[in-house]
Amino acid sequence: MKPAGADPTTSGPAPQVYYDAGLHPHPLYVPGEKHRTPRGVEVSQGKEPRESGWQTRSRVDALALFERYPNSNVGLRLDGLADCDFDWPETIGFGGLLLPDLPSFGGGSHRLATCRRAKYEHFTLPVGPLRLPFDLPEEHERKVVELLTGTGKQVRVPPSLHQKGHRIEWDAGTVCFPLPPVDADFLRRRLGICAFLGVVQRAWPTSHGNHRTATLALARVLLEALPGERELVTALLKDVKRVCPEDTDPGHAVESTARKAAEGEERLVGLPSLCVATGLQELQVRFEQWLGVGRTSATRPPRAGAICLDPGRYVLDELARGLREKGEPLYRRSGRLVRPVVVDESGPDEVGVRREAGSLVIREVTPTWLAAEARRVLLFWATRGRGPAPANLTRGTAAELLETESAWPWPVLRGVTAVPVLLPDGRVLSEPGFDRGSRLLYRPPAGLELTPVGETREEAEAAMARIARLFSEFPWCPRGGTSLRESPSHSVALSAVLSGFVARSIPAVPLHAFDAPDSRVGKSLAATVVGLILTGLRLPATDYDGEGEEGWKRLASVLLTGDPAVLLDNVEKPLTGPTLCSMISESATRIRTFGKLEDVVVPSNVLVLATGINLRARNDMVKRVVKGRMDAEREDPEAREFEADPCKEVLARRGEYVRDALTVLRAHALAGFPGDPKASDFTDWGRLVRGTILWLGYADPVETQRDLAAGDPDREAMVEVFLAWDGLFGRENEALAGGPVHRTLARVFRELAPSPSTEDGERPRRTPEQDRLYRALVALEGGKENSRAIGRRFAEWEDRRAEGFVLERGRESRDGVRWRIRRT
Repeated sequence: MKPAGADPTTSGPAPQVYYDAGLHPHPLYVPGEKHRTPRGVEVSQGKEPRESGWQTRSRVDALALFERYPNSNVGLRLDGLADCDFDWPETIGFGGLLLPDLPSFGGGSHRLATCRRAKYEHFTLPVGPLRLPFDLPEEHERKVVELLTGTGKQVRVPPSLHQKGHRIEWDAGTVCFPLPPVDADFLRRRLGICAFLGVVQRAWPTSHGNHRTATLALARVLLEALPGERELVTALLKDVKRVCPEDTDPGHAVESTARKAAEGEERLVGLPSLCVATGLQELQVRFEQWLGVGRTSATRPPRAGAICLDPGRYVLDELARGLREKGEPLYRRSGRLVRPVVVDESGPDEVGVRREAGSLVIREVTPTWLAAEARRVLLFWATRGRGPAPANLTRGTAAELLETESAWPWPVLRGVTAVPVLLPDGRVLSEPGFDRGSRLLYRPPAGLELTPVGETREEAEAAMARIARLFSEFPWCPRGGTSLRESPSHSVALSAVLSGFVARSIPAVPLHAFDAPDSRVGKSLAATVVGLILTGLRLPATDYDGEGEEGWKRLASVLLTGDPAVLLDNVEKPLTGPTLCSMISESATRIRTFGKLEDVVVPSNVLVLATGINLRARNDMVKRVVKGRMDAEREDPEAREFEADPCKEVLARRGEYVRDALTVLRAHALAGFPGDPKASDFTDWGRLVRGTILWLGYADPVETQRDLAAGDPDREAMVEVFLAWDGLFGRENEALAGGPVHRTLARVFRELAPSPSTEDGERPRRTPEQDRLYRALVALEGGKENSRAIGRRFAEWEDRRAEGFVLERGRESRDGVRWRIRRT
């Protein structure tokens, strides 16, 4: 379909004119006619041939097609022709100055010439992230100028219709044939200068102090690229400076530069000085390629220290060494190459972990980033026809380096931290940078100023009192006259703060939880205060849905990104599962990487906090959690007001609270760890943190595990089974001299079958004792009578003790494993 209001202009004699000039015209679709290319791509731009085989079709046959398709755009086969395509508008004017004899159309965006030896070439900016003083043009992005030639290419020529609706006409109104011939090398050099000037003009400095430097440097570059053409150089320089003509006169700059260059003036460094003045340092090598300068003999690279990329040459060691010396700091972690990154925008990541802007995380290095970084800091060359020439590192070589761990010279990274860390030997890691001993990277945020850390008990007591005061207005349990020093829940808050200064340096710390019987009591606020002390920001937060797939992905994201601490917010399900258990109690955790069928072992030295209403833990997690409980003892806890805002207090004096925490830990270490409770499921944490809290006279945070154990739904189910079992079989057990009888679960369910109906037809019923045990057993499997599945739960409880009972396994029989529950 033709676009509304558009009339293709090729029904006139244009195809015949091109044919008479010895060229190869062929009909193209007009804009708006949707059609599919041979590869199945739907297009409608008016640049595509109407019939295939146009590359080899004879001139006569191609001309005859216009009778079949009278309303068509006109295309010319570039067989012996060269089409100069100026994609950036800044290059169009330079094309008119450098190639004035070539006929142009489309407002100078295309120029045609006869060129038999020309090869296709494009002048584009390097791929990858670039720090440029301007934005890339939207339409063509990185392509500046393009030289099209060859029998496999065609160009749309006047009179045709552009996809934007305007007519394409020759700029002079007509064109004379034959087209002017141009030498291929001459054309390539001129287009390279065109592309170079287009980029320079877009980046021309706006500060008057750089105008003179840039003008003189550009004059030197153009005089070297166009020897003997001072008038042309002056015209080009005027065209560049028309966007900012102040300061230096172009004509004077050219004459002065030419005179000083002839006298051997060395302070004019030309291209390097121009790149610095315009902020285009990253493009210096690319400019040398476009201008055809910087080539040397075949025995030496173009620049000292450049890396040779000749085919078949092993360059990975040399490339890795150069990147380590000159590039961004990189590290090895879990078989991957990573780099520390500061999050620039607040919000959730791809799996829902919410982080604030400014958070320090770890990102895996990608081949694209590594190739761009190498091109930014290193120089490359390769042997061409005339000898060495500048070259670019490919993404494939960067990917090969990422897969060759044996070539990595970078150190192993255990984690990143935004606060100083107390090491197990009592030393404080307070010097910013990477510490080889602990394999930690300490990168403090801007503005964090630390005063000297105290070392005496008196200083530690005063420091702990200041930290405790931050949490003094929270309604910690138990209430009613109990001082904060005697509240284990309050000690959990102190432990959370201190644990953040040791979690990176020891194998594991327990999960610190804050819960309450109602919302808006202060659970999240307490976690926020801890996060502000440790990072200056709110902690990375995520929802928790147990061992579901989404929950697993969120925990894996926390470990992969290396967050020093994380908050499981508003937990509704009991804390449990192998992934979370391993994350809390092990120094490293095996996880499945996203999108890959492979497992990696990642350091799990992370402080995990959790908040929830009546938060519970199951099974092994009970011994891995310390819980600070709050209770406002009122129906409207949100109406409570704090006399002081602990968050504002921390933000205003964060450096002092960081110093206080280090003082407390350091003083206890110098005293020889006298508060170490010895017996602890977390040995290092018990010695460094729990021992410090006990040493200064505060309650033991581990005491809070009693409430967790009592609220464990698995333990509650187990206790109910034990009591119901004893209630039914207890008297029989007491009467047996040999102790309780071992029963299979199949036999138990047979014994729990309802009694038979009576003669008068009453419904069969269980006794109360039978009914209680039956309900307790089937509740383990959601109300289903499944002796095999319930037997697996019994196997998990083997030799467990609760409420004065113990579950013991007997021998196996035809019906299954025999069990008994006896009083201890």
